[in-house]
Amino acid sequence: NGFPENFEQWSGELRLTSPTGGLLEYVLGVYYDHSDYHLHQDSYYREIGGTITGHQTTDFDQRGDAYSVYGQGTLNFTPDLRLIAGLRYSHTSKDGFFTSGTVSGTPLNVIGPDRSGSLSESYLDPSATFQGDLTPDVMFYASFGRGSKSGGFVSNTYNVAAEGFQFKPERSTNYEAGIKSTFADGKATLNVTVFRTEFDNLQQSAYDPHRRTFLTRNAAKARSQGDEMEMQLAPSPSLQFNASVAYLDAKFIDYPGAPCLAYETLAQCNSADPASIAAHNIAGLPLQFAPDWSGNIGVRHR
Repeated sequence: NGFPENFEQWSGELRLTSPTGGLLEYVLGVYYDHSDYHLHQDSYYREIGGTITGHQTTDFDQRGDAYSVYGQGTLNFTPDLRLIAGLRYSHTSKDGFFTSGTVSGTPLNVIGPDRSGSLSESYLDPSATFQGDLTPDVMFYASFGRGSKSGGFVSNTYNVAAEGFQFKPERSTNYEAGIKSTFADGKATLNVTVFRTEFDNLQQSAYDPHRRTFLTRNAAKARSQGDEMEMQLAPSPSLQFNASVAYLDAKFIDYPGAPCLAYETLAQCNSADPASIAAHNIAGLPLQFAPDWSGNIGVRHR
């Protein structure tokens, strides 16, 4: 297989910032981005199954434009209490075109039909963080934020259903609170954080055994929550210890139409039966690459 690709992008940003140290500090800005992406794929195969030999190709083109207008302000109630609030409006438009064909020989993959699609999406993402200094060395905070990830088009297959060519935008809502502190005259730090992120239409890479490739699909809802603690100790300028530990509970809340899992029987999920796939829901299962526990410990001497 060969995957030559060409990607062109240019962007610009303009920001206006206020002086610091006053009652109100702010940042205002606008951002624009244009991209033009082309992916060409060649597949050469010889005597697959003893007889199938040939050459197939696909081409995918996507043109995109995105702009956003944003602002963030910090209101310093006192030297020890402040509120940081922001708002971003974003708009994204994309056009995608997909073609495939057999150049020579016997077809190995089911081809086409050609697909095209357009999307136009707008998002409004607020954020807010409250910070307070309990002492000069201990700060607590609580934050809320919304995030957006634009939708797109499937590009890495020889054929895709019309309803599967385009996937939806992903939205997230994040809550976080924690304490950041230093002590022992600055020789030690201790930070503790609790968090929760809720996803709508989480974009997932899912393997389709009949098309022999990974396709991007949307899980209806997912949630990631947990807590994390990290500490650092420097008893001398040449010696430093550090450690961290995190607990994570990340799982699908609702995922209808999820791909079949390797351990499932045909009675539980049949990837060749659209009705079976439509009825397949893996709600409650963990997200990929999301261990319950993780951590590290280290020492450095110089």
